[in-house]
Amino acid sequence: MQRRRRASPCGEWRPRAASGPGASPPNTHSHRPGAARDARGRGRGCGDRLFEHAALHARNRGVDHLLVHALSENAAMLHILHKAGARVERDGAESRAWVSLPPASLASRVEALVEDTAAGLDYGLKHATLSAASDV
Repeated sequence: MQRRRRASPCGEWRPRAASGPGASPPNTHSHRPGAARDARGRGRGCGDRLFEHAALHARNRGVDHLLVHALSENAAMLHILHKAGARVERDGAESRAWVSLPPASLASRVEALVEDTAAGLDYGLKHATLSAASDV
């Protein structure tokens, strides 16, 4: 029997690798996160949380800035970037934003550890509950 995946409240996130012109060369201190989200997560603050999570983990890995490409019509992403203090340049249908990240600190590392532990616990409990329910 095939198990159905339950949708998260933020919908489905699909990571995308940065590639093509302008992609950061290896061993530089920049990062270009990429993700796509389905419509179920709109309006729930999921974009804010994903961006904050990506920025925290990039910061803790020595990245000093993020380069984000977004469509100029993507008002939600541009709003998130403005709130993060990004410098945004619009060029027709596309926009580029640079977000400076502070250096890693003990507080940022503890925050990431707590988030990862809570996420692992949450996943484990849901997985155990779904496994027990399917065995009945």
